[in-house]
Amino acid sequence: MNYSLHFEKNLSASLSRQDARLENIYSRVLDYCVRAGFISKESMRASNPRFVWLQETIRKNIMSLSLLQQIIIDCAEPALSLDEVNNDVDEKAKLIIREIAKKILDSSPDFSADCL
Repeated sequence: MNYSLHFEKNLSASLSRQDARLENIYSRVLDYCVRAGFISKESMRASNPRFVWLQETIRKNIMSLSLLQQIIIDCAEPALSLDEVNNDVDEKAKLIIREIAKKILDSSPDFSADCL
């Protein structure tokens, strides 16, 4: 038996679960925000107003995407490969990043005054 293939199938099935996928999307969005300098690890630890706003925005976007996904595909889809899971998470994280950027632009100048 090819243990590597068996391991990848099990890992892929685990990561394909809805709760694991949503947590991966959340983490990926936070990672993008840290790398872009939008939020720091220290701000996250301190739960400053910008981080609280970011958490809420990410959660709302994840809920929205989850609802939309329900009408687009059947949730009983087979387990995806690791690459497919990673691509799905990355695609959704990028959609959320776009929404965060739009919210920031739409709220100017109030955003910088309230969340810095």
